[in-house]
Amino acid sequence: MSALRSSLLSGAALAVLVFSTPVHALVSCPPGRYLIDGAKPQTPGGSTIAEALIVEDAGISLAPTCANRVFSRTRPGRRFERVRAGFSACSNTVGLVAVRGRINADCSLMRGVLSTPAHHGAFAFRAPLSICGDGRVDTGNGEQCDGANDALCSGLCLGDCHCAMPIGVVEADASVFSSDPDGKHGSSVYLNVDADVNKTTYFRLRVENLGRRVAQQAILRLQVADIVGADSDQGGTLHQTSDCSWDEKKVTWNTRPTYDPAAIVTVGKVAQNQVVDFDLTSAIAGDGTYCFALDSSSTNGVKYNAHEAAAGQPQLVITLAQ
Repeated sequence: MSALRSSLLSGAALAVLVFSTPVHALVSCPPGRYLIDGAKPQTPGGSTIAEALIVEDAGISLAPTCANRVFSRTRPGRRFERVRAGFSACSNTVGLVAVRGRINADCSLMRGVLSTPAHHGAFAFRAPLSICGDGRVDTGNGEQCDGANDALCSGLCLGDCHCAMPIGVVEADASVFSSDPDGKHGSSVYLNVDADVNKTTYFRLRVENLGRRVAQQAILRLQVADIVGADSDQGGTLHQTSDCSWDEKKVTWNTRPTYDPAAIVTVGKVAQNQVVDFDLTSAIAGDGTYCFALDSSSTNGVKYNAHEAAAGQPQLVITLAQ
């Protein structure tokens, strides 16, 4: 009887052990982009077939050249997730392009083979998951830079793998009058432009954080003063000058820099308190300091707010190309 009881107790203990054994979760990875390391799969002619494998809820994709997915499936497993896909149209290839791969348990790496039967090619690949901070710039994932990999904007890469926004600064502005050849008007709250007594206004602008990116548009934004008589039939003509050595508190008509007579942009009629944009895009070549002169052929002068004004100060607005 005692032996029987002992046997029953041992069986119960065994049952407890069996039923308490943990069940391993299957590897099932969330959507992500896996960038192929090293040499990319290529056609016999040397054209790249794929640079990245994209795992989405809708299936597997190859970037950037493959479309027309024929089949796609993923299968979770205990140690890895299997992926399979086939494509009938990839640039510069003939016939089916097939992918077989495995994603490891922490979803950080895919290994597999990309094959092109019509070209008798099979390419083993290793593709780590693309994440911000991995040192690889994945433009397909919206990254502009990644840590020290910041050729587009050297030293300006932010923690979200985007370049810092460019900065436009109006450093100085001052008007000079032919009727007051030694007068210093750099502290005035108004900027004057007039052909009647030859009033010209100078601007010194600074561009930062543009790097190798392209400025889609650069605008000098002025606002006509909100006083009677500030409006004009002409907002002025902007010219570039290579001389940026002038001091806004000291420059006079007699010491004013010369400027290129060629017009960058001319603005027509302007109203009191109107915001007026001068397009400088053609003159902005990157980071640096730029100087301009604003004159007019109209004897009906215009007054703009200076950066000493309480509101409506000049602005340099930089818009990036997408």
